[in-house]
Amino acid sequence: MGDRDRPAISGFHRVRALMVPLAACGACRLHAAHYCGIKWVKSNGHESPAANVTKVGAKMRRTAVRHYISPFLIGLVVWIAAAAGGRAGEEGKIHSCAGAGRWFPADAAELRGKANAWIDAAQAPPVEGRVRALVVPHAGYDYSGPTAAAAYRLLRGQKYSRVILLAISHSTPIRGVSVLDVAGYQTPLGIAQVDREVVRCLLKNKSFATVEAAHRTEHSDENQIPFLQCALGNDFKLVSLLVGQVGGEDDPEAAARNYAALAGAIRPWIDAQTLLVASSDFTHYGEPYGFVPFRRDAI
Repeated sequence: MGDRDRPAISGFHRVRALMVPLAACGACRLHAAHYCGIKWVKSNGHESPAANVTKVGAKMRRTAVRHYISPFLIGLVVWIAAAAGGRAGEEGKIHSCAGAGRWFPADAAELRGKANAWIDAAQAPPVEGRVRALVVPHAGYDYSGPTAAAAYRLLRGQKYSRVILLAISHSTPIRGVSVLDVAGYQTPLGIAQVDREVVRCLLKNKSFATVEAAHRTEHSDENQIPFLQCALGNDFKLVSLLVGQVGGEDDPEAAARNYAALAGAIRPWIDAQTLLVASSDFTHYGEPYGFVPFRRDAI
């Protein structure tokens, strides 16, 4: 019988259909007999019920179901429901916003007001044609907000169906690229929906994985999202990639091959309706980074 020919029955009834016959098994009959008050006697070296056992067979099965199968069945159904709920929860999981109140305002009106004011005031150079990619800083808004706004001003009046965001991890080492398979990213301005088709396809590539710890408090991607929401609304779908070490650090040719392989995995998803955003501070300077270009002016 093919799947189309089978009657549609609920998960609960499927489980019940599988479990109820167990009431007739030997172990269940033994326990059911105990609860039915049936006396068992030795016969030919084996335990067997008294002659009237057939008269209470139905009662034994009912008792077995009630005392042994039913609790197990209930537990199994609850577990299945919980598992199904867990899957549904994962399907609808939203990445919480860690940076609100730290890297940018937590109040939606204040955040939107600041970002839009910076975008309006930005002196962005004119660009011919459609913007395909941006390189944007990811420091706190009070420090890099006006500079980031100069990039996002170029998006005014344009529409994109997808934004691929290339960022980094400040907290957790990553080998390859980490991407979250979630429904969206929460910000004070709403939820930026994730392009899960792209995410799930990339996760089939051995260079891509999910390192949840790296995303938990990461600001290099999160700081870009409110600006994207102000410039584009919430009409785009997001693919946020945290790029780590790809191997070949001591071998430039190997590194070039590895980066080319990553680019090859992403390239099929870049079309005329896709914006590529690289989140970078360009440089970190100071003693902890071994780079102090302004030592003479340092206090």
